Amino acid sequence: MADLSPPERLSTTLGDGRHVDIWMVPSTGWETNFVVQVAMRVRRALAPLLVPKSAPTVTGTFGIRALSKAQGVRYVAAEPAPPTFEVLKANLLGSDGQGAGSFFDLNRKDYGHALAPPYPGNVTLVNAAVTSAPGTLPFTWYPSAPGNSTLVPDEKVAMQARSGWFMSETLQGPRSFDVRALTLDGLLAEAGVEGPVALLKVDVEGAELDVLRGASPALLQRVQQVVLEVHDCLPGEFDQGASPFTDAAPGPLADALTEARAAMAAYKAAAAANPESPPPPPLEKMAKIVLPGPRGGGIDGDAVRFEETSAIGLPTQPPRDGGRTMAVVELLRAAGFRVVVACPLGLTLNYSVYARRSAPA
Repeated sequence: MADLSPPERLSTTLGDGRHVDIWMVPSTGWETNFVVQVAMRVRRALAPLLVPKSAPTVTGTFGIRALSKAQGVRYVAAEPAPPTFEVLKANLLGSDGQGAGSFFDLNRKDYGHALAPPYPGNVTLVNAAVTSAPGTLPFTWYPSAPGNSTLVPDEKVAMQARSGWFMSETLQGPRSFDVRALTLDGLLAEAGVEGPVALLKVDVEGAELDVLRGASPALLQRVQQVVLEVHDCLPGEFDQGASPFTDAAPGPLADALTEARAAMAAYKAAAAANPESPPPPPLEKMAKIVLPGPRGGGIDGDAVRFEETSAIGLPTQPPRDGGRTMAVVELLRAAGFRVVVACPLGLTLNYSVYARRSAPA
């Protein structure tokens, strides 16, 4: 079982200059700078998010944003790792489950409105993984990078070989334990949600298809919008730690890997030497790491569109044919959604999929 160390309170400054207190899972110095810089770059390019400038990994920021912007919205979230779940509860429900000491309570000046009724009855937090079938599953939790914790650790570790980038250190010391697993149907039934679902957000570090395939057709028809992060892997590509990046044949891929690894090593050294003001992360170098193979099949510009420029202005490429992203796209299209695929950071193993119903279900 993972350590249940109490959440740590952090005082920090948001990108818009506001000072806030927030509960967090402790993280490491230079890795934190990388995560925060990347998040802030995307924040400026996309809709505003609650991302501290100098905070280690935090939990519940999407919920904070949703509950503070859409007062009274019914919010349901699942988190499998007990230590991270405790931080989620601290931020959204507070020490007493009624809001005392929550993010909204600590920052009443800017966010106190979220404490109005029906809060906290409109917030349901479930300590479980969401996947294709109910049961119990082994889960890998990374204490220094809890946002990368996963049901598929071999894939997570193998993907990092693409550039020797920041996760190499923070994926050390993983802790494994069994977690409860639910389907989406089971999660909403446990939360008592029976009507339409305005937004389904899925960020499950490699289990994206399992979440969708485990949902009944009737449930998917209740969903009006979907947002997913997808790891664009081909079937079996990263099983048992295998990685096409480890021994890339001479050519453009090997050259891009060499260049990105050198840039990341220089970034890590500079960030460690000056953690308060590190240089920008070398996303441009990492964006050049592109696995070969056909891309763009199934993107017709109508039911499925692709954003050709990343959120931070880098040119990018569509997902690979036969990969997980397009499998997600086809499942959503078959369920009656119109779909947009984007590559926010220009890193072509991580895509964002946005789906909306063509007409009300």
